[in-house]
Amino acid sequence: MKKILLTIILGITLIGCSNLENKKEEIFIPESILPQNVRTVSVYKKVYEKGNGVAYVEGETEPFTGVFTLKYINHILRFEQYKNGVLDGDIAWFNNEGVLGMRHKYKNGKLDGEQYTYYENGNIRSIITYVNGSLNGKIEWYTKDGVLFDNREIINGTGEYVLYWENGKLQESGKYRNGKKYGSWKKYDQDGKILKDTVYSKNGYITKIRWYR
Repeated sequence: MKKILLTIILGITLIGCSNLENKKEEIFIPESILPQNVRTVSVYKKVYEKGNGVAYVEGETEPFTGVFTLKYINHILRFEQYKNGVLDGDIAWFNNEGVLGMRHKYKNGKLDGEQYTYYENGNIRSIITYVNGSLNGKIEWYTKDGVLFDNREIINGTGEYVLYWENGKLQESGKYRNGKKYGSWKKYDQDGKILKDTVYSKNGYITKIRWYR
C-alpha cells in the first residue's frame, strides 16, 4: 500500500518551534477521500485469528491488507491501516464534526513514529515518539492555544515520561531506564491530587504500591 495514502488523508506538516501558531487539523473526512485502489472494509467485519492476533475480514482466509473503517453517515469516524493482517500505517479517530482527535503510526504491528493527540479546536495537544514499539524520542505537550509547555525526551529507552489531562493537570509521571519503568511512578486525578504511587525496581518489577484514596 502506498505510503502517500495517509499523507493525503491527514495532511499534517509540523513546525519545528515552541509555538504551533494555532495549527489546526479541522478535517472533514468523506468516504470519497479514500483512494479507489485501496480496499476499505467496515471495522465490524474485523476478526482475529486465535493466538497470533492477525486480522482478517470475517469469512475470509487471507490476512487483511487495506483499511478498516468506522463510518457515520458520509464521513469516517475512525480508520486503521493493515498489511498482511497487522497494523501498518495509521490509526486515526475523528469526532462527529470531522475534527481529528488522535493519530497513531504503526509499522509491522508496532507503534513507530510520532503519535499525535488533538484538542477539540483542532490544535495539537501532544506529540509522543515511538520506535519499534518503544518510547524513544521527544515528548511534547501544548496548550489549547498551541503553545509548548512541556518538552522532554527519552533516548534509547531512558528518560522521564509525563502524561497530562486535557485541563493541563499532570495525570502520570515517572522514569524509564533501558526501556523499563523504574523508581516512583505517580498517577493523579484531574484536580492534580495524587491517586497512586507505584515503585519499580531497576529490572522493571513492581516493589511497592501506595494508594492515596
